[in-house]
Amino acid sequence: MLARLALRDFVLAREIAVELEEGFCALTGETGAGKSLLVEALALLAGGRASASVIRPGAKAAEVEAAFWTGDGNGGDGDELIVRRIISRDAKKSRAFINGRHSPLAEMAAKTSAAVEICGQHAHYSLLKEPAQRRLLDGYAGAEVDAEKAAVCFRNWRANAEALKTAKKTAEKQTAEREELQRECAELNALGFTPQRWKESCARLLRLEHSADLAEGCAEVLRALEESGGAEESLAAAGKTLARLSRRDEQLKDAEEHISAALQSLQEGARALRSYAENISSDPRELAECEEFVSGAHALARKHRLAQPSLLAECLAQKEERLAEISRAADIEAARKQEEKSRADLQKACKTLSQKRERTARKLEQTVAALLPQLAMREARLWAKLIPLSEPGASGAEKIELLITTRKGAQPDGIRQVASGGELSRLGLALQIAGGDFRAAPTVVFDEVDSGVGGAAAAVVGSLLKKLGRTRQVLCVTHLAQVAACADWHWRVQSSANGAEVLPLDEKARVEEIARMSGGEEITAKARAHAAELRERARAN
Repeated sequence: MLARLALRDFVLAREIAVELEEGFCALTGETGAGKSLLVEALALLAGGRASASVIRPGAKAAEVEAAFWTGDGNGGDGDELIVRRIISRDAKKSRAFINGRHSPLAEMAAKTSAAVEICGQHAHYSLLKEPAQRRLLDGYAGAEVDAEKAAVCFRNWRANAEALKTAKKTAEKQTAEREELQRECAELNALGFTPQRWKESCARLLRLEHSADLAEGCAEVLRALEESGGAEESLAAAGKTLARLSRRDEQLKDAEEHISAALQSLQEGARALRSYAENISSDPRELAECEEFVSGAHALARKHRLAQPSLLAECLAQKEERLAEISRAADIEAARKQEEKSRADLQKACKTLSQKRERTARKLEQTVAALLPQLAMREARLWAKLIPLSEPGASGAEKIELLITTRKGAQPDGIRQVASGGELSRLGLALQIAGGDFRAAPTVVFDEVDSGVGGAAAAVVGSLLKKLGRTRQVLCVTHLAQVAACADWHWRVQSSANGAEVLPLDEKARVEEIARMSGGEEITAKARAHAAELRERARAN
């Protein structure tokens, strides 16, 4: 609820600071005293348009501050919300603050609007706006959870619809890339390239290209080893001589063993060389196959700008991974199924919500219809119209519009076009009463709620405001004694040398003020008696 409201250099007020209580508070005063100052101040905090005209003459800036009690009574952090707005003459824009922190005006307005509902002729009055009318109907229907579910389903569907759209665009955009990758992967796979095959093929090609030179060289080496007087014969002769000499001197035994080992190694090398020479291939077909593979690897390496053919295997792996990635991103069928499922969920949620809204719209019309005659709107009637949308949205499958007529035979039209300031305020009161406890704003402010009414209707307005004050904090600017008498507490707004003042009234002062309201400036004993009677009746109810 609204706990404190402070004004500084605002219109007629030099400085006003008031502490507020629970229940129904009446604000009264003479014409021109500034009874609507507090309402106008709250309107600014709720995002109303500001201009230099709200700055008290002679002042540089006007300042409005409100403190709202938002806690549950346990005193936890964040239980108090303090909003402040400053309008300066020399600044192009006003400044907004939330709990001492400079904030965007929209953020401050949203927080204030959630805490206080203003019912009157002000342009910002939320009842004039479709979102507020929709929330009113949903709250009256107890369909807030259904409305939130529909909003969640809409967001899911929109995300999936966007994903499907993206998948289609991706598929179209990447078709050429996919086809090129498929060709390249097929080409690389057709080569059958592996790092091991590349290594072996390079070695085979080198051997096949020089097979004649290798055969001739092997033959030459074998001749040098095996012909008379060659290395093998010389080593064999040396070995025999050392064997004979070592029998005479054992110190030659070591030399004999080395020569013997060398002979053995030479003989093994010769055998390996003969085997190699016998198996040297000069098959033209094998050479052609090798040349084709190596040449193909070099060509693909150049095509893909690789430093060497040995990187072809890595290149193929990268292209296959990219191809799989594109395929996943453009999985249109999976995206379509997800979009269809989320659309069905949205339609189901909207159907449930629409059914509740349709049933409740008729009930709301009937409840308000019973209240309006009591509020001096005997010929008025309210319609809650559900206008189907071409496509479901975040708020459901229909637009909600409250229409009204104020006389018989007239065509229903929007509230803004038909209702006067006082009628709009009384309609707001009827909706507040009809809605019970569902309204989110804990504080309700009425301006001109009793405009154009009197007598029995004024008493009904007062009793309804008192009833509403049992579940909400209610502030009402009124000029009717019957309404003021029903208030739980009473403020008088009056002019002084320092500008407008707001004075809390005790019971005696309340009787005097109510007497002034009903009898004029000259307060008679009869007027006081009538005022006391009004207070007594209000307390009894």
